[in-house]
Amino acid sequence: MGSIAMNGAGDLALGYSVSDATNTLPGVRVTGQRSGHSLGSMTMDELVIKEGEGVQTSTQRWGDYSSMNVDPADDRTFWYTNEIVRAGGTWATWVGAFTLDTLFADGFESGDLAAWPLTVP
Repeated sequence: MGSIAMNGAGDLALGYSVSDATNTLPGVRVTGQRSGHSLGSMTMDELVIKEGEGVQTSTQRWGDYSSMNVDPADDRTFWYTNEIVRAGGTWATWVGAFTLDTLFADGFESGDLAAWPLTVP
């Protein structure tokens, strides 16, 4: 499941879960579109919020706790939460905060994963 939100400036952020059958463990990523960019596609690079650490084999449910929100304190910061899989196969909720900023090469305020340290098991 993915989630999308728009801040007061018209910037969009889209968060989603990723995985594949061989190389990508279930993790969390985001992308975005600055206000005024071309409609119909996300124009910012994909940012890895959290890489997955393991695989889930015990259930078919996945990702139904995804939520993208704009922080009302500054109407600029996006908060995103979704699931990852831990090394032992259990899932955990991961929370990340970021802004879309044209001053940075990747379009995000920080590409440093340490910027999103909050985990709720």
